[in-house]
Amino acid sequence: MSGKELRLSTFLDPIDGRSLLLEADYGLMLGHFEKELNLRDVLSRAINAGVDGVIISRGMVKRLSELFLGRRAPALLLRADWTNVWRGSTHPLPAREHRYMSLTDAEDAMRMGASALVAYLFLGYRTDYDDARNVEALSELAVKCDEWDLPLLVEAIPAGERVVRENYLDALGLVMRIAVEIGASCVAVPYPGDMASLKKLVNSCQVPLLLLEELEAGVSRWQPSYDVLQIAQEALETGVSGFVLGLSTLLSEDMEERVRKLREVVHGGEPNGG
Repeated sequence: MSGKELRLSTFLDPIDGRSLLLEADYGLMLGHFEKELNLRDVLSRAINAGVDGVIISRGMVKRLSELFLGRRAPALLLRADWTNVWRGSTHPLPAREHRYMSLTDAEDAMRMGASALVAYLFLGYRTDYDDARNVEALSELAVKCDEWDLPLLVEAIPAGERVVRENYLDALGLVMRIAVEIGASCVAVPYPGDMASLKKLVNSCQVPLLLLEELEAGVSRWQPSYDVLQIAQEALETGVSGFVLGLSTLLSEDMEERVRKLREVVHGGEPNGG
């Protein structure tokens, strides 16, 4: 067994092959919210409710390291990049053009004790040049992850003005496949809108496929609306390996209950093997 397989098993259960992750790097992308979160408190409650891993920024790792200590702690997945894609019209600094850049690498992630690096792959930028820069940055990251035996989770998302109603599903399949070809250990995508389309994605994805919680509408107005909790059981039956929860869950009043219900659907039983 390789080091990469061992690290992957810390957040992708080797028994059922499934995972429930929580993305908590919102501050890096968006800054503050009207409803400001006590991230330490929110993550503590989500961890108690049973998430397998938490995606977090480098700066927050240093401030919240105690949450990842111990045998029953969740896996630490480190955000590797930055984007302004999530800055919609209500943001203080709305994005005029989508931009992307790498922030850290596999060696840094290993020093911080991360189980994996997490990076975006967007397809649909205004120019082919910008698409190529994202692919290039992700490819360089994948090479370094292989050198350090570190898993790479790629969030593959159609985004930008070239993504339209007519090509949304094809763009989703394309960006997912590019992520696999680059060397992703697992891929996370938005729900395509129906189970038949999801099944096609699962069948063509040669690594574990996770579903992202519904994204901000501004990323692609053609993205179908969905509630992960409502589609979870049927999605797992198509072969999906789990879910990546995001800001909607973090900001929800019933966050813990939502995580517990999804934990039950994904793994069965109680958190920590109860």
